Amino acid sequence: MWFGRPGIDGDILNGMSRFRVATAGLIIGLLCFGTVACGDDSSTAATIAEVANPDGKSYTLAQTSGVEVPAGVTIDLRFEKGAMSHTGACNSGGGDYSVTNSKLVVPQMAMTEKACADEALMKFDDTLMAFLISSPGIVIVGDVMTLQNNDITITWRESVPVVDSPLEGTTWSVTGTVEGDDTQSLQTDPATIVLHGGTADVFAGCNTGSATYTVKGDVISWGPLSLTKKACDAVASKLEGKVIAVLQGDNQFDIEATKLVLIKGAGGLTLIAG
Repeated sequence: MWFGRPGIDGDILNGMSRFRVATAGLIIGLLCFGTVACGDDSSTAATIAEVANPDGKSYTLAQTSGVEVPAGVTIDLRFEKGAMSHTGACNSGGGDYSVTNSKLVVPQMAMTEKACADEALMKFDDTLMAFLISSPGIVIVGDVMTLQNNDITITWRESVPVVDSPLEGTTWSVTGTVEGDDTQSLQTDPATIVLHGGTADVFAGCNTGSATYTVKGDVISWGPLSLTKKACDAVASKLEGKVIAVLQGDNQFDIEATKLVLIKGAGGLTLIAG
């Protein structure tokens, strides 16, 4: 699921409203100048018989040749109803796609512009976007998809479909706060929220209470939050203040697997099921 969709399906969250947009014509120069030597790719994957459309499937990067993936990075591609989305080393993006003449054709891609702590992550994201928009050859055999263009070959393995945890009936534990484009981890016992039948049970970090709520589409509308008035230490009080600030008015929300994100303005909360 995507939150804050810029006209494409994918996972762009946490107030990232700025996007870079690249087209195939603009990006070819980067490929030729950088890690890829441009040449005749007419033989790309021509010896493999099975070519298929990846629509409705998700893939995780398995192996590369011609480009080095930063350590500890997981890259995913998702294809759904003519749109491709990807999670990069730091930023995420996507665009419309088609499979034409055994090539993955992505005429234009948008990518978030989140500042990355490591320059190598940004460099890899740029290389990956350039590769995806360069119309690489595509071959799918079983659960393995291979994309190849010139000197870069990337092999992907189909991911097991992820089932999203239900919004209601799940104990959601707060794992961090969202402030602008940053998610800050919490150094205290997690606050928890359980939604059921229009009432949410809330442990805000120190005090407990409840609030009414309604859900429409990807928006939760909160009623007044009523909490006990127990004295709290400084760390728990800080967390509680952030929880109270978010659980007011309307929140946009997104669930991906066991992760829930609640957004209010430029801030919000990240939570995990369990």
